[in-house]
Amino acid sequence: MKYTIGLVDDNENQLSDIRAAIKINKPKDFEIDFKSYVIPSKSEDAINVLLTEIIDDIKNGRIHSLIIDYKIVISTKIIHGSELVNLIKKKLSNFPVVVLTEIPEDSKKSDFIDSDKVYIKREFLKVKEDYSKEKISNIFDSIEKYVTQKDTLLAKLEDQQNKTPSDNIQEIIELEEQLSTFIPMDITQADKIFDKTKITELTALINSLNNLLEK
Repeated sequence: MKYTIGLVDDNENQLSDIRAAIKINKPKDFEIDFKSYVIPSKSEDAINVLLTEIIDDIKNGRIHSLIIDYKIVISTKIIHGSELVNLIKKKLSNFPVVVLTEIPEDSKKSDFIDSDKVYIKREFLKVKEDYSKEKISNIFDSIEKYVTQKDTLLAKLEDQQNKTPSDNIQEIIELEEQLSTFIPMDITQADKIFDKTKITELTALINSLNNLLEK
């Protein structure tokens, strides 16, 4: 399978260096591609624009991991990549995200960024050093685990959906809750079942009340 890594960095030269480092040190049995996100020119809505595009790509399986620069400069304003990480993790806590920074101490202060997912950029780009090899190996390990767990949950959910809904609604709800930490979920199968159930119950209640009023 080919995996695509999303990249968020305002420096085109460094984007090229990141891609080169990953290609050199990736496991041999992995095929990879990259998507470099265009940083919006207006700083006031940059985070939301990026977030919308990234979430849509995750939903449609267009990216399998994300590498975000800790400091993104738009015009004269600095936007912290940690803001974007926070928003993604709130929606999809199990999606693999890595932060690259020259100041790891600052990024590690964030409660929502795992310290082991903060990599020192200058060391990451030293492709012949053990640090770069180890961190890039970790990225692909996270991707493989993410895809395997997501696909397992999707298969289980499909199996449950093929059964009679009234017999396994709880299993569907639990699976969809787990899956919602891996990919965005719109209206879920459980929601649809619940809506139909509520409509049926409400209709029955109205009919009962009408019968009582007629007596």
